[in-house]
Amino acid sequence: MLVALLAVFRYGEGSDYPNYQLLYQAYRTEAGSIMEYYDHWGLRDVAFFFPSFLLSRLGLPYEVYLGLITLIEIPFLYLFLKRYCSGFRCMALLLLYPSYYFIYLLSSLREGLVIAIFLGAMLPMIEKKKWIRYFLMAVLCVLIHRTAVVYLLCPVILKLKTRLMEVIAACAACFGIIYQVVLHYRTGMTTFSSMSYLFRIILLVVVIFCFYHAVNNRTSFETMIYKMFLIGMFCFFVLSWNPFAASKMSDVLRFTDVILVVMFLREIEKKKSMLSLMALVAFSAAMFGKNLDSRIRSGLNANVHIWNYPYVTVFNREDIIRYQL
Repeated sequence: MLVALLAVFRYGEGSDYPNYQLLYQAYRTEAGSIMEYYDHWGLRDVAFFFPSFLLSRLGLPYEVYLGLITLIEIPFLYLFLKRYCSGFRCMALLLLYPSYYFIYLLSSLREGLVIAIFLGAMLPMIEKKKWIRYFLMAVLCVLIHRTAVVYLLCPVILKLKTRLMEVIAACAACFGIIYQVVLHYRTGMTTFSSMSYLFRIILLVVVIFCFYHAVNNRTSFETMIYKMFLIGMFCFFVLSWNPFAASKMSDVLRFTDVILVVMFLREIEKKKSMLSLMALVAFSAAMFGKNLDSRIRSGLNANVHIWNYPYVTVFNREDIIRYQL
């Protein structure tokens, strides 16, 4: 409930906040009718932008509009935690907070909505093998954000053998590393920071370890979750020449790693091992610090640091001026 309220009443949070705000306001000034809306934006992500256009034309304030989107996402997230993370919901939420909550739910609205629908509604459809419903929901997600096209490909890719998918993911990781090294040698730059790449590699190794060495009697659904995680990693490394596409295409599937980590936590609980649990907490804290630092660098002034990062609400929105560049 607390994290839901923090998200609903936020103001100015996230690098995409002003972009969506300008777009939302433009609906009132540049698109006075449905035909004018089509002329301006066509059918691009129509399941998200067209309802946004209608709400804007009805005069709904932008802050209320963001709150409504959050209120749609939070129940899906709750269903995901309730169904797949029982006994470890707080830990699962801690794993989701650095990336999903802080980046997608608070800033990247379309991707955040798509991921929430996938975690809360589409995963149960996969588990129960209700593929027609899954396909229809995947089409809806594609109409919200095009990166969800990965969901349409999942039923086909999941038919591949697990070992083959691991080899493909490993080859993709090698390709991505070689590409970054060659690019740095030729231009002195890379498309991703070393920390971002290192995080993905560590995550890949940790999840593979959890899947094979900490979980006994894996179900077919858990194996499918693992395969979807591998698909996400494959997308990231293969598309690493384009950082925007790599992050977006991989992250619509990456948060399945939470289920795999919870599976691991259930096993270490039996073995009375706290070392692994502490390592996961430290890993989440480090990831949150990295994302927080990236947010500060992307649009806040030099007086803002990780330890004094502000939380501005709709009730004290004037304070945002003190923190922006």
